[in-house]
Amino acid sequence: MKIRPTWLATGGCLAALVVAVFLSRDGSKLLQQANAPTNATYKGKTTKEWVARLKSPDRGVRWKTLADINYADPQGEDPLPILREILNDDDPSVRCQAVQAIGGLGEAGSAGVPDLIKALSDNDIEVRMQAACSLNWMGQDRDQAIPALVAALDDREARVRKAAANTLGSIGPSAREAVPALLNRVNVHEEKEQLAMAQAVWSIDPETARQQRLPTIPTFRWGAAPAASR
Repeated sequence: MKIRPTWLATGGCLAALVVAVFLSRDGSKLLQQANAPTNATYKGKTTKEWVARLKSPDRGVRWKTLADINYADPQGEDPLPILREILNDDDPSVRCQAVQAIGGLGEAGSAGVPDLIKALSDNDIEVRMQAACSLNWMGQDRDQAIPALVAALDDREARVRKAAANTLGSIGPSAREAVPALLNRVNVHEEKEQLAMAQAVWSIDPETARQQRLPTIPTFRWGAAPAASR
């Protein structure tokens, strides 16, 4: 059985799951749709059944549920209808897991990019941060999220801003419209955020980064001092 790229490969974004699954269940309904839920199923389970597993008090059950969703179905069954319904849940930890699962689908889940764009406006920090991370795995279709990611650079939470910068940097030159906004935040007080913004500019427009003498992330070697920034 083939496994798709999952949130297990999102590096720093994995921490979002650990935090999110313990959040209180007072989340907003910002992502709720006007339409009534469908009777969609995935791998024989309804939305209600998947949500019940994602809300399990047993963390192992929650992790296994995400893994089950991210395993490629041999019948080619599409999980997006179920995941879209899960995004309507009022529990922010469940919404966060649905956003992670969409990201775990990789390019196969690129039709979910509009859902991730909406999630960038969720009132829960972890959902917004995970949406920015998950967009990184959506292939070329993630380009349509560039304006929303640029807007996320002004998010009130540094974690969301850094995640948006990282994804914009991974998009590369096609995210050139983000460079002015990234430069506006290069001189922030917090060093990790400063480096995230600068590194994104280096990835998108190296010439501008050189002209602006932007710092780079130091390279560490065992027994050696960090390499000097450019």
